[in-house]
Amino acid sequence: MTANAAPLLHASGEITLLDCHPEGRPGFAGPKDLNRKSLLCLSHFAHCSLLFTLLFMFAALFLAKASEAIPLQSTEKPDWCKPLPRPEYKSLQRLLPNDPWFEVYKVSPGVFAIYEPHQAEETISYLIVGTKQALLFDTGMGIGNIRKVVSQLTSRPVVVLNSHTHDDHVGGNWQFPFIFGMDTDFTRTNALAPNLKLVLGAHNIPEADPSVLPRLVTVFESVRAGKVPPQKSDGGKTLYAVDGISFLLKTGTVAAR
Repeated sequence: MTANAAPLLHASGEITLLDCHPEGRPGFAGPKDLNRKSLLCLSHFAHCSLLFTLLFMFAALFLAKASEAIPLQSTEKPDWCKPLPRPEYKSLQRLLPNDPWFEVYKVSPGVFAIYEPHQAEETISYLIVGTKQALLFDTGMGIGNIRKVVSQLTSRPVVVLNSHTHDDHVGGNWQFPFIFGMDTDFTRTNALAPNLKLVLGAHNIPEADPSVLPRLVTVFESVRAGKVPPQKSDGGKTLYAVDGISFLLKTGTVAAR
């Protein structure tokens, strides 16, 4: 049986497979079978064509219904985008204007704001370039390629420091070899950093007994009243110490009494 064989049903109930090849090809019985085989081939082709036509119509109907369910995108900006760019940035020099995700502004010599205006939180990371290396303060949402932007702004080695570990500040951490972050369980779990260095204490965890606060108030009031003599002055600052608490004030802040 060949791949192009078509079935013929006899009156006796037997089925003969007829090959749909032209004369001289295998499966052709001779000129007397030409009309019969041609009709069978045409019938077979018609059934296939009808099937493909029905499938095509079904696909076209499905796509038409799907297009009705999906609203066309509007070229009009959403309301939250309309105030952009923020008027505060107009006085700053903009760099890398062709970047598709970030807006980069030069805040001062060696300090760059890497701004993400295309999402509602408008995250800003800061690159501070020193004489030997640079500090990237936060890595943003992780949508755009912040490492590429940083490499266009400085060729110095980059150290990353996270202000905290919310997702809009650590999204690009994975692009850098190591990250400095706060020493918390949340940071260890969510920093997205291949090599995390915990160097900072948590800013929201008390480092001293809260009972020291009333003592601080008493000490400050005593110093301001001139009841505490200064210990020493150096570089425009004066040291005061009382009740186990010491601190510096600008020299001349407390009038002599």
